[in-house]
Amino acid sequence: MNKNDMEIVNGILVKYTGDDIKAVIPDTVKIIGEKAFADSLIEEVILPDSVTEIGYGAFMGCLDLEKITLSKSLIKIDHKAFQDCESLKEIVFPETLTTIGDSAFTNCGFEKVIIPDSVVEISGDAFDYCQNLKEVSLSKSLKCIASGVFAGCSKLISITIPDSVTSIGDCAFENCTSLTSVKIPDSVTSIGENAFEGCASLKQE
Repeated sequence: MNKNDMEIVNGILVKYTGDDIKAVIPDTVKIIGEKAFADSLIEEVILPDSVTEIGYGAFMGCLDLEKITLSKSLIKIDHKAFQDCESLKEIVFPETLTTIGDSAFTNCGFEKVIIPDSVVEISGDAFDYCQNLKEVSLSKSLKCIASGVFAGCSKLISITIPDSVTSIGDCAFENCTSLTSVKIPDSVTSIGENAFEGCASLKQE
């Protein structure tokens, strides 16, 4: 990989113009910019620990992306950052991460997601239509399960809502057709419209 394949301005990786299938990002980069890799043929990306933010749509539409190594200093994953990365089967979030934007992982290939307790905000539709997703472990720092966050995750079997959560948004688990068990703590005082619509297999605990 040639570093000339990357446009870097003031610590922001603005655009990847190469055609290599693997990209190792230099440690001069602090932010992966808006749509920097969008729709590219990249298969693997290694981020340095200098990266604190992945911008809007940074890897959106990277249909061949199979592996990404995240920075151990990552704080924010912005809206639609990995939308439609359908070949991405696994991701390990660092314990520095606090924010996951809306539709950040829509239609990804995950089977399992573990969200560390450092995460305080997951925006709407963040993991919707991850149709291979079977298992989720949620952060114990979340206050809200946002609207549509796991909608259409048709293989999701069970979910335990942490005691920190006070509200579940509209359509949060809509059409999770394999969902058989959901544990809702007494801390939850508000459940939005159609939060569990289409969950034909559900038995509430």
